[in-house]
Amino acid sequence: MSVSDEYITRVQQLDELVANVQDTFAHTTCTERMPQVLRDCVSSNGDHLSAEAVTCLLQLADDMVNNAEVPLPSTFPEQAAKSPTSKHWESLLAGKGYRWQNSPWFLVER
Repeated sequence: MSVSDEYITRVQQLDELVANVQDTFAHTTCTERMPQVLRDCVSSNGDHLSAEAVTCLLQLADDMVNNAEVPLPSTFPEQAAKSPTSKHWESLLAGKGYRWQNSPWFLVER
């Protein structure tokens, strides 16, 4: 799978929907729905996940709720190396200071 430069350019030109507006679908999804899905995943599959995976999933859920900074793919070099889109995400996120609730919705949903 690859992402074209044209696609990235189009994404960057769109108006950004963000999750920092109370009582919107984006806000509720980022602060309630997605964290609950992560917690449910751990609850339902914890026996099949490593302790590290459980910790990471629960930390991600907390980060979304607490509006932590969105980490760059380069923060996780081993995983980033496996994804053909990591360099594109890095270019979209780098230097923007995005947090889970002020990032473009497209990025949060991914």
